[in-house]
Amino acid sequence: GGHIASAQNIYTESDLRLLFSNLILSASRPSIIVFHCEFSSERGPRLCRLFRSLDRQYNMANYPELSFPSIYLLDGGYAE
Repeated sequence: GGHIASAQNIYTESDLRLLFSNLILSASRPSIIVFHCEFSSERGPRLCRLFRSLDRQYNMANYPELSFPSIYLLDGGYAE
């Protein structure tokens, strides 16, 4: 049913871990990251929590600092 401009289709934990690693190494990190799936009820929230966990682990020595402080879950998913 369409595509959000500049969105990346990430649906596995291993793909998300790779994306996180690539973003950490990137010189131009996104300022906002939005997670979603069809209804944002299972896959989107799970990957959003994993992304935050990876960020917390990466910044463990500098708690509460985050590399990506602005992550969001699209309410109702793209179905809404």
